[in-house]
Amino acid sequence: MLQPNSKNEFHQPIGIFSNDISLPYSILENPPKINSEYPYLKLLCIQKDGSSYEAILKPNNEYLTIGKERGTFNYASPEGLWGMIKHTFIDVIPHFICSEYK
Repeated sequence: MLQPNSKNEFHQPIGIFSNDISLPYSILENPPKINSEYPYLKLLCIQKDGSSYEAILKPNNEYLTIGKERGTFNYASPEGLWGMIKHTFIDVIPHFICSEYK
């Protein structure tokens, strides 16, 4: 499920991005137009227990797999106030403390 840019700010490239790509996101059924402020797309697969997997798709159809900007597994759903608090402490803070895991 494609996520809105408001939930995708932490997954964007640092610095200047060139959007000189002929068919951005062509592996998607209905690819969106490229947005130079949010060139990487966040895709989410929600599990029955509320946890989710993130995948960050670059315009060249490659997935971002290294660095702090890559997609992660979310143990807590960020929905609602309590969900956002749990997501921040269980998923986000540990990721920024140590993102060198597999």
